[in-house]
Amino acid sequence: MPDKLRVFVSHSFEDCDREFVDQVLALLKQRRFHFDVRTALPAEGGPFPEKIEGQIDWADITFGVFTKKFADEAGHAVPPPYVISECSYALGRYKDVERKAVHGIVERGINHAHLGLPTGNGAEFPTFTREQVINGETALLEHYLTDLYHRYGGQGQGRPHPYRQRYLKKTVEIYRTGLGVFKNTVTMAVSDADFIRKRGNYFDHSIWLPSDCAVFPPFQRMLETPISQRLQNPMFYCRFIKLGKVAMEEPLKVESVSQRDRHIAFRVYMPLNVKSNDLVTYNYAWSMPAVFRSFEEEFSGEEDYDQVALRTNHGAIRDAVFRLKFEREGQHAYSPGLFSKAPFALYSLRPTEDALAAADPEEVTRVEPESTWEIYEIRQRDLDGAVSIRWRPGSKGRFERELGTARKGPGGEEARAVPKIKEA
Repeated sequence: MPDKLRVFVSHSFEDCDREFVDQVLALLKQRRFHFDVRTALPAEGGPFPEKIEGQIDWADITFGVFTKKFADEAGHAVPPPYVISECSYALGRYKDVERKAVHGIVERGINHAHLGLPTGNGAEFPTFTREQVINGETALLEHYLTDLYHRYGGQGQGRPHPYRQRYLKKTVEIYRTGLGVFKNTVTMAVSDADFIRKRGNYFDHSIWLPSDCAVFPPFQRMLETPISQRLQNPMFYCRFIKLGKVAMEEPLKVESVSQRDRHIAFRVYMPLNVKSNDLVTYNYAWSMPAVFRSFEEEFSGEEDYDQVALRTNHGAIRDAVFRLKFEREGQHAYSPGLFSKAPFALYSLRPTEDALAAADPEEVTRVEPESTWEIYEIRQRDLDGAVSIRWRPGSKGRFERELGTARKGPGGEEARAVPKIKEA
């Protein structure tokens, strides 16, 4: 029986939060997470009583449940002040203790930057809506809790995560029609094969839509779509590539864990029983029509962008390659007005939209274009957290003027080098 991880939960005692908090506590107390959970009593809220200090010192993790309670002078939603105080105190107490930490979840609408010290250590504080939790849509939260145990479990002695991404190459093909094709090649390093085999011999993954332009169809329908139809219909496929250096290409079984409009969590089952220290490589790809904007007129605001993100959901990635390929026009790579704002990158140790939005823009390398693609790429070792690449496409008017001029040629004749646009 694994040692339990001691968790002190700091949360609201408001009547309006009771159902949600009860659901979170019930989830934390499930046997599969191996948590020993304690909470304060309502009378212990407010100023710090000695008993709460003792609970924080007892715990391996202080877990904050940051629900919306007030609005500050600027109108920003903020949680109960005693939840911030307790998590801030815990962060100070754990400063020099390697295997103790402050974690938690943040209700959507609260900006992480407004929480201050508790989220300042770079750890993940995923967002939630109370409706998702109350309705049992908790797959992401369950992955998060499992990861916490493997980072800090064993009565503070810690144990390694059962697997890590040694290598990840994520390529996104962005077509002029708004179609996106997403390709991921992953090499997993197995550290705890016994854990993986006992739970079913699979790895967890998720995919998400980068905008609100579309919603996912049923995942099973995507699995049934042939690869040859990826440019017309939503598609998903997954295949095993190699074990170590030994090629073993074959399709892989994939199972949906949960699905929402713009997010799917799934499991990828291995075709063999993995062993500790194995390196397993596989890839998965999926497509979605009309998920990006074709022209900047389609945005509602001046500061809106298209974007794609890479998140380190399995811990730091030793070698990461993040590549974007933008469709160009014409067989000789003519590319009129692709961008009004060229691609740039935002990095954050916390893979949340609020944290990324607060980051400073950084340059993305433009690599040698291929005949039909304009290519931008990031290569980084020991990537942790998240990186988002954002851009804004050019205007429709400029695009049509430049393309029309190119087709006519300098003397007004029809230019053979630039054929008419083909729909993806």
